[in-house]
Amino acid sequence: MYSLAIHEKSVSPTQLQREMGNEISSTKLLDALESLIWRSLIETHTAGFTLQPWVLESIKEKLTQVSTVENV
Repeated sequence: MYSLAIHEKSVSPTQLQREMGNEISSTKLLDALESLIWRSLIETHTAGFTLQPWVLESIKEKLTQVSTVENV
């Protein structure tokens, strides 16, 4: 989900797989994306996937909080 939040625009499964490297198999990535779709946390587009707007805002807020704490 963090990878999707960083992009903010549609991202293909291939691009996500490339960015994650060997951290996750393509089968597990597709299973995870399918699970997120089922939970209505991401949207599908012809170009790939994006987070639902409310999920994107929540993750951005969390990332900002972490960044602020690390800078203190």
